[in-house]
Amino acid sequence: MNLPRLIAALLLPLAGALAAAQGAPSGPLGAPGGPAPTAPQSHAAAHAQVAALLAALAGHPALVAADALAEAAARRADAVRAPIALSGQVDLRRLQVEPATGEGSDAFSFRLVLRPFLFGDLADLGDQRRIEAERADLQAREARTGLESQAVQAALGVWLAELAVGLAEEGLALAELAETGARRRAEAGGASTVDVGRAELARREATAALTDARRQHDLAIARSASLVGDGRLDGPFDLLPVVGTIPDVVRATLDLALADVGTRNADRALLPTVQGGYTRLLDDGASLTVGLESRTLQPAVSYASGGAGGGASGGLAGLAPGGTAPTVRGVFNVSVAWSFSPQAYLEADALRLQRTAADAGLAAAVDRGNLTQQALEAALLTSAARVELAAFELELTTLERDAAAARYAVGAASELERLQAHLQWRQAVLGHARARSERLSAVLDTYTAYAVPLSEVMP
Repeated sequence: MNLPRLIAALLLPLAGALAAAQGAPSGPLGAPGGPAPTAPQSHAAAHAQVAALLAALAGHPALVAADALAEAAARRADAVRAPIALSGQVDLRRLQVEPATGEGSDAFSFRLVLRPFLFGDLADLGDQRRIEAERADLQAREARTGLESQAVQAALGVWLAELAVGLAEEGLALAELAETGARRRAEAGGASTVDVGRAELARREATAALTDARRQHDLAIARSASLVGDGRLDGPFDLLPVVGTIPDVVRATLDLALADVGTRNADRALLPTVQGGYTRLLDDGASLTVGLESRTLQPAVSYASGGAGGGASGGLAGLAPGGTAPTVRGVFNVSVAWSFSPQAYLEADALRLQRTAADAGLAAAVDRGNLTQQALEAALLTSAARVELAAFELELTTLERDAAAARYAVGAASELERLQAHLQWRQAVLGHARARSERLSAVLDTYTAYAVPLSEVMP
């Protein structure tokens, strides 16, 4: 139900009845004690209310979940960049010898992997984790931006609903006054029962409009309370629009980067893997190994205790003439591994096609982003023009209201003219408030479209 149009439609059929009701009390309509529009609040007060609304959202489950996922993704990315990796192993071995001596030995080993830089498979994993972290952060920003916009608009909806209730109350007062005048005219023989019936119908419609306005007000309060509790706004506030990159474009860019990572990794899997190292055998049977492999270029240092081994020369006696065991101090080792699999080649081809699809998806996302940007700019221009028109209408109706009140004070205008001018002014007040609210909604849409949280730009 469009309340301002309904009230305006009631004015014309009530004109004759109101003309005969000059002595009837006007009720709250236009009276000093009646509901009046809220005066524009100061810039500092508005921003304080907005800050309170945003603070009330801090514990919202959607934000807590999104922030936790973003933090988890960031930590997984940090884990790949850890400078070292250390692993250890402890073994207990019992020797079976003849004759049985019950001898046993303990052995332990540890491996230290250094990561002075990311290369190869490890670099791909780091890029993948970074992309996942950026995607999670974008989702968290979108969740926060959407909730903040909903909270502001919900609180603003309560304020608008309060204005609508005030206008409906004055519309009902006008309808009651008209009905009283029609009944008086009917008693004096100046109005028919049809006139009285029309006045009664208008009063019932105004009552229904007030009931609906109060119901919408209760609904607005419930909607706002579900987000920000008892937080409120006393009118729209000044906010500049923002520009940035549409989240769809950011996601498409990340998808393309992820496809590049997959393509590099698949191509590397088709190449041979080279491993090299040097093992130093110590006198007590322990060993110290330094190794390097081509897929990550991570230097690794391993140490293993001797345990029950045969020392530096154990098990190598057959290598020397006459069975004499040579003294072995170190071993160089180089190995090359390569596997041929049709599946690997098909997987690489599939990833290259996926990369082509991601490239096309980015181009499509850019086109959609351009259209979104144009739509946002058009909405901003339209809302600004509506505010300007509403302000001009409010200025005119204010002049008409004051002129009608001045003429009424000296007896040059009827009560009907004064009340009509006052109600038209109240309609213009509500229209201007709605236009300003629509302007703020259009600005908030830019924050939502570019995933810029309001909390990042509010002082």
